[in-house]
Amino acid sequence: MITQIFLSCHLGRDDNLKPSAEEARWTSELCRKNNVTGLTLYCDGDFFSVLEGSAEATEKVAKAIGAVPRINVAKVMYSEARTEREFREHSIGVDGADYSREVSGSFQLTYDSLYKKLPLSPSPVLRALTNSFARLHKFQQHP
Repeated sequence: MITQIFLSCHLGRDDNLKPSAEEARWTSELCRKNNVTGLTLYCDGDFFSVLEGSAEATEKVAKAIGAVPRINVAKVMYSEARTEREFREHSIGVDGADYSREVSGSFQLTYDSLYKKLPLSPSPVLRALTNSFARLHKFQQHP
């Protein structure tokens, strides 16, 4: 099993670039069909994904997601062989959009919702990269 964390940036700061409910559903189904778990986040033109599964499956999913024209080439930030998964399913968080009624595993991306989707004890790398993404996009913790 492998965990890959990748990032795609600089898509532009246009609301028309947000993934649609149909794209979120496609991503969710692609992950489910390939037995890939993890987390995909979209905020202000940036995609951040954690994919867990066999090396072949995570590569297939990353390649398919990276083939979406506006995503550009996703850069792998971290890759690690693992003995067990950190996530039970694949979830998709989108800033400013809530597809939860239409797409299983999707959620509106906020500070609270992001941290509820993380494992109780995330790996140090997952914690550091997720915190960096949250700080970059100025997610605020609610009192």
